[in-house]
Amino acid sequence: MGSCISNGRINMNWAEFFNMGGYAFEVWTSWGLTLLVLLWFVIIPKHRNARIKHEIKRQIARETRLENTAP
Repeated sequence: MGSCISNGRINMNWAEFFNMGGYAFEVWTSWGLTLLVLLWFVIIPKHRNARIKHEIKRQIARETRLENTAP
């Protein structure tokens, strides 16, 4: 490890930061999976909401069309 502490600050280069002291694979995999899950929790409800709105509009249009063609 080439990092040192001076004046209360840790001096570390970017390669050491991304290496995470030899635990880079575990750390960055955890970050990636966490980001993936958070995106999943945002994207899926938005997609589901848009699909439900589309189905409701389609159903309203169908009911309006049937009411207008009723004898």
